Amino acid sequence: MKKWIILIFSIHFLLTGCKTNRRIATPEHFSNVMRKNEYIVKNMIRKYQNNLSIEAAVIAMKEDLRIEYYKTDNENRAAAMFDINKEKCRRNRENKVSEENENSEDYSKYVLKTNFRYKVVARLKNTLIYVDVPLSEETKIREVLEEIKY
Repeated sequence: MKKWIILIFSIHFLLTGCKTNRRIATPEHFSNVMRKNEYIVKNMIRKYQNNLSIEAAVIAMKEDLRIEYYKTDNENRAAAMFDINKEKCRRNRENKVSEENENSEDYSKYVLKTNFRYKVVARLKNTLIYVDVPLSEETKIREVLEEIKY
């Protein structure tokens, strides 16, 4: 009987979308981690000055790598941006090798690997990370995303 109760609570916990215990990377933290990893960091908020829902936009670049960070005014906008960018990745996939999806109430992550590209869209509360790089750079990207906890 105890096993059934534990099983039912476990299933309920998994299905109701538990919250993540990840901490949001602020624009400053993202920038600092990227600089530490020898990326050139640019504040791109001027590009979005007419979009009041974007509070921060930072791009980190190194060689042929580009990692984009966005902070929005609320979680719903970040979720909408996540959905748009995920669909963009899915539409442009060529020779899909693998896809990964991770979802909880305040965290979503989509990873697409093709024969040529490694793409990541990750949302934590009201922030978003977007990556589209050559597949050969997957390890570098995984390491830096782990460092910022996305």
